[in-house]
Amino acid sequence: MLVERAPEGIEPADNSDSAISIVSKDGQKFHVTRSVAVMSEYIKSCLELDQENLTIPLKNVEGQVLKPIVDWMVYHSSTPSRVISRPLHSSNLVEIVGLWDAEYVEAMSLELTFQVLLAANYLNLQSLVELCCAKVASLMLGKTPKQIRKTFNVRDDFTPEEESQIRQEFAEFL
Repeated sequence: MLVERAPEGIEPADNSDSAISIVSKDGQKFHVTRSVAVMSEYIKSCLELDQENLTIPLKNVEGQVLKPIVDWMVYHSSTPSRVISRPLHSSNLVEIVGLWDAEYVEAMSLELTFQVLLAANYLNLQSLVELCCAKVASLMLGKTPKQIRKTFNVRDDFTPEEESQIRQEFAEFL
């Protein structure tokens, strides 16, 4: 339930739908209802410490990262997240998390996914953390180490000679 601007004047008797401004590190403001904001355990704690505060500054989260998080919170304020089975049984995220969450997380670049993952962890949004982790896990499912290194742009720590030597030394474990 995204609110275009914070209400002026009289605040409703029930604070659950009062507007809260969440401000990113770079000053972008996102206005959401209190019921959306408290999905984050971090924001909920901030609001409990100062119940009059209607602005929550997030000094560790950029606006481009906070935007998809707010979108996710707004959607999931009325639609519960699916429980994600572990280990993943498929790399098809639609099967695992549902259509909306699959499209949401697949629309993000890998870099943004990791940024959202870190910010969701900071904000204590466990379901979003698990969703981002499911995307990362789905990218590794059924892949060789070489394919995984390529997907995540990780260089190989060993030269071909070193890898061959390690494979010989530990052949019984491979």
